Amino acid sequence: MRGRKDDHEDLATPGITQNAAASGGSVVVQAAGDVYLTAVPPSGPVGVPLEQVVDPYAVEVHRSITLDEGQLPGLPVYVPRAHDEQLREVVEQAVGGRSAIAVLTAGSAAGKTRACWEALAPLRAAGGWRLWHPQSPTRAQAALAGLDRVGPRTVVWLNETQEYLGASGDRGERVVGMLRALLSDPRRAPVLVLGTLWREHHNDLTREPGSQTTALLAGHVIRVPDMFEDVDLPALAQAAKADPRLAWARQHAAGRQVTQSLAGAPELLDRWRTAPRAAEAVLRTAVDAWRLGYPEALSAQLLSQGALAYLNDVEVDQLGEDWLERTLDYATRPCKGAPGPLIRHRTGTDRAPLYKLHDYLCQQGTRDRERERCPAGLWDALVEHTTDVDHLVALAEQAQQRGLYSLAARLADRALRVASDGRAAVSGTARAMRLLGWLHERRGATTESAAWHARADGLDPPLRLDSLWLWHDLAEDEDDLRDRSVAGDRGAMMVLADRLMATHVEEALLWARRAAEAGESEPVLRLADALQDAYRTDEAKQVLTSQAEAGNLGAMWRLAQLLTAQGETEEAFHWIRAHGETGDPLAVSKLAAALQRRGDRNGAEELLRRHAEAGATPLMWHLGEFLVRHGDLDEAITWFQRSAAEDLMAERLILDKCRALGRVADAEPPLRAQHDKGNWSATGRLAEALVLLGRHDEAELLLRWLVEATTDTSTMMGIAEPDGMPQLIDLLDATGRGAEAARLRRYGIEPGGKTAVAFDLPEAT
Repeated sequence: MRGRKDDHEDLATPGITQNAAASGGSVVVQAAGDVYLTAVPPSGPVGVPLEQVVDPYAVEVHRSITLDEGQLPGLPVYVPRAHDEQLREVVEQAVGGRSAIAVLTAGSAAGKTRACWEALAPLRAAGGWRLWHPQSPTRAQAALAGLDRVGPRTVVWLNETQEYLGASGDRGERVVGMLRALLSDPRRAPVLVLGTLWREHHNDLTREPGSQTTALLAGHVIRVPDMFEDVDLPALAQAAKADPRLAWARQHAAGRQVTQSLAGAPELLDRWRTAPRAAEAVLRTAVDAWRLGYPEALSAQLLSQGALAYLNDVEVDQLGEDWLERTLDYATRPCKGAPGPLIRHRTGTDRAPLYKLHDYLCQQGTRDRERERCPAGLWDALVEHTTDVDHLVALAEQAQQRGLYSLAARLADRALRVASDGRAAVSGTARAMRLLGWLHERRGATTESAAWHARADGLDPPLRLDSLWLWHDLAEDEDDLRDRSVAGDRGAMMVLADRLMATHVEEALLWARRAAEAGESEPVLRLADALQDAYRTDEAKQVLTSQAEAGNLGAMWRLAQLLTAQGETEEAFHWIRAHGETGDPLAVSKLAAALQRRGDRNGAEELLRRHAEAGATPLMWHLGEFLVRHGDLDEAITWFQRSAAEDLMAERLILDKCRALGRVADAEPPLRAQHDKGNWSATGRLAEALVLLGRHDEAELLLRWLVEATTDTSTMMGIAEPDGMPQLIDLLDATGRGAEAARLRRYGIEPGGKTAVAFDLPEAT
């Protein structure tokens, strides 16, 4: 192991003090390849003067690869791209005195954080700005502790934004609320919030259309391409002449993923996929802990205990005394100067080492292992070494969603025991109680279940669903809508027009026309609808005709419908044909139906076949339907199969279609193809097909894997039965194993898929 400084005296430099404030109340020390965090009492306004923030790595810009090319600057030459221009406009808004937010989305190591770093230049030139990077003890906790102290001309640096907005318990929601209040407070303007997200995290955070998080991010997300586009290549080639690292990355990048190559991604993946067995086990432990929702750095003890679960007895016997030290040295060794798979941190007064998985491996390792089960030994290590209530509850919920009810109970019970020490968030404690109530309910213990739910409701009353829907549909004040409409907000104009249509038709049409003046599709179609609602059909027809002639697809179809209703079938068919000739699959299918109604069967078939053979999967299905109606069942099945192997909607329909046609076996190939791609719904349908084919053992193995390997945390409707569990219970009942089915319903499965044995649950009293 490398030598490390054992005291803080030599490390307390002005640069460290700068990093301390920028990190939200912690000293960030980097020495001998290690990162140290030590507590510093916060005081005064958050952040530090921007001119003092000179270390990009202190705000988590990726380190670049190193080459033996003499002295090079710390960061490679920057090549601006389209997203940089979008970001510059947001920064200029802040320089001009208005608060602003921008969140960059892309995959890992795509250049999001570097783009934010480069975007600070206008603020540095303007002077008087501060930067605050809330990070310790956790990102969300640091944000909650300091957001009220953010003053004017402050950059709030939210790298890994999901760890703030999506924090467990109620922390994420509180952070979102405080950010919205900050951005709308004129007394603290201007502030600039900069964040970064993987696209999958953005999708998770904005899954609910009416949520605070969706409202915060709406219109403020900037997409960063994962690779350099054609327009960027000349500037890249020029920059590569001045920086050999760019030249190397350009040469070795897979699919123009230049920024990933700069961050050492190829070497990082090679280290991950060619690791010795012990190192592979440690890295799998870290990846799977991340997959299960454990967001924090991992101790050496947790990594060691978890890794043993990935090794067989012979491999464990062959481990030397210093195996963990050698393994951690392998995993933390830099990749061409960039961080290795594990990044070592030291925290607290004893500076005990903790290990954080490289974020690129969080993404790539998860993709590699997303279909793998997590071994019992990893779960045991997480139960033993997790001490945060919210983390324990998140793990308990993961276990429940995977059918691991015994582990869910252990984790929830441990969360409540930790909570009794006064270290809990109220919402986390309530979630643990509700989970235990659900587990009691599975056993028919309704009294005990009600007791747990009552205790949870006493701590953290649940949000009533009727109140939730009212909140989602909460109408804006009409005067506010008028003010926004007068200011040019076309969205407000459309809402105001809808609101006024029942009582003030002329004013409603006035605002609808104003909204449609720019010629954008949605406002124009809304104007046509408003005119039809006001029985002004000729005006609606004029609006739609003008837009249809300009190529508006929606207007073409609306106009065809309107003309058909008025009996003008030939003109309607003209627009149906024009719509279909655009190649839009739905439009093509409508044109084919119209041709059949006109008696042109050959024209309809030729149209569908041409588009199906060109690869349009929805039209493959429509061609199959056409062929069934005309008696060509074998070819129809072939087109159904081709469509379902690629198209998710067709995948959902294929089993029912083949069953109705008496060809169940023909549903298996496309369902298996979708299953192999990781489509969980196809897995359940494949198991259903296997049952219909009498292959019960295959179906059971598949369902046991499905229960344990999949999880869905997106539901707002409370705790739900795991995917595949009802099918598995029904299969056991149907094959004469009713007693095991009842045990499965009550106790779930164990890691590996075996039906669990009976276990006791904590009681509420």
